[in-house]
Amino acid sequence: MTEAQAALEARRSPWRVALLGLVIVLLVAVASGLYACHAMRQTPFMAGPDRLSICGRDFGGPGFVFRRQQLLREQDGRIGTVMTWQGRREIWGRHLTIGGVPGCGTGVYLRINGDTFRGYGLLGGP
Repeated sequence: MTEAQAALEARRSPWRVALLGLVIVLLVAVASGLYACHAMRQTPFMAGPDRLSICGRDFGGPGFVFRRQQLLREQDGRIGTVMTWQGRREIWGRHLTIGGVPGCGTGVYLRINGDTFRGYGLLGGP
């Protein structure tokens, strides 16, 4: 190998290392994003997860949109929180005692913004 070829190879080497580092960073970002989608049961583009687990029960949705006034008329209140891509969100519903065990009803509501909620219905049995 001539001196010119060796100098050209020495200039290419840092770019190869930088490109390899960039590929590794992108692969880690994609893998962690896929894991987060699996763990939260949602993608960053969704308003809320497909399923919620609270009070030892699973709820499916998201369903209809509700306003805060509607929930207050039904005597629903904050019963918990859930982590979403947009941050921690409140879950509203009604606290019930089922067979002496505290629980929540057959429907819960995920707070989307100030006065807007999405309904979730009970999956499975009682």
